[in-house]
Amino acid sequence: MALITAFFLSGLYVLSTNMVREYHYVNSPKTWAGAQTFCREVYTDLATVESKEENIRLLLETQEPGKLAWIGLYDDTKSWMWTMGDGKFDRENSFFRWERNEPNNIGGKQSCVVMNWVGFWRDEICETDRPFVCPSKYILVDTFMTWDVARNYCLSKYTDLVTVRNLTENEKIHPMLARNVWIGLRRNFWTNWSDESLATFKNWYESQPDNSGSTPASCAAVDTTTGTWANFPQRTEEEDTR
Repeated sequence: MALITAFFLSGLYVLSTNMVREYHYVNSPKTWAGAQTFCREVYTDLATVESKEENIRLLLETQEPGKLAWIGLYDDTKSWMWTMGDGKFDRENSFFRWERNEPNNIGGKQSCVVMNWVGFWRDEICETDRPFVCPSKYILVDTFMTWDVARNYCLSKYTDLVTVRNLTENEKIHPMLARNVWIGLRRNFWTNWSDESLATFKNWYESQPDNSGSTPASCAAVDTTTGTWANFPQRTEEEDTR
């Protein structure tokens, strides 16, 4: 069976030649953790904002004066992190849109971030119920690459190889495919996705993973017909079709 090393990227889609995030405002107040759980189940994750243009697009989805909405930035006690991709937030080089005198961590309990109705950010107590914003959709990059090359490309251009957290996400992905594609799971006893999150959901084909053959098959691909997964060597670019 031929295997193309195309891959999915969470949270982005391609419009013409431009790469654009699509945001969804959810007016159903939840805590930050509750909002992230909802976004991961229905979309991909809480919103990541990496430029002024993305902040404006996100703002257009949250036009409710007087309201604040959770985004994916949080304080892991050492530094600010985004929930998607590698998560890194560099105060010197990353895009930010803090309100004046923010973040201020009043009471030492404000570890999550909201965006207000004019587009500025502030830190908030994560257990506060707020509306929130989720990005959505996947993009298929139809180019033959090894798993490592595909992941590096994805990290440099977007977020990461796709993480499939539940059957709903798996069913969203496989109808879009015309051939087998890389996903973010690789052998570490198959316990982690490439974005370091735990692989709690798995959809292996019967007898998979089997790690058969002379070359260790340490990466996972999704079958475009059934939506089930199989393992392949990470340096595979195209399998022998005999």
